[in-house]
Amino acid sequence: MKRYIFDIGQLDRTIEIESLVNAATTTNELGHKVTEKYFLKKVYASVKYQNRDEDDELGKQTQIQYLEFMIRFIDIKLTDKIIFECNKYDIVNVEEVGRKQFIKVTTKRIF
Repeated sequence: MKRYIFDIGQLDRTIEIESLVNAATTTNELGHKVTEKYFLKKVYASVKYQNRDEDDELGKQTQIQYLEFMIRFIDIKLTDKIIFECNKYDIVNVEEVGRKQFIKVTTKRIF
């Protein structure tokens, strides 16, 4: 059996994984639509900064930042969000590394 070798000491950053509690949208007292969310888990991760892209969409310049997180194996979905250094990232890809050892999560943030 081939094992993936990863230095556990590289998991030196804390991230939060946010997941939807309920896909149904409710209305608050002011009439605004609200979708409830909760933090699924706080985990340690290694962070690899990827390239930044710039896009000119309908005359509006947009920057896209990609980050790659390596975390221990947990159940994570593409609909979840990752919060890192007060910024929220959308999950683009989830790749299992080793047999249920680690997960490589590719994320993006548009600003």
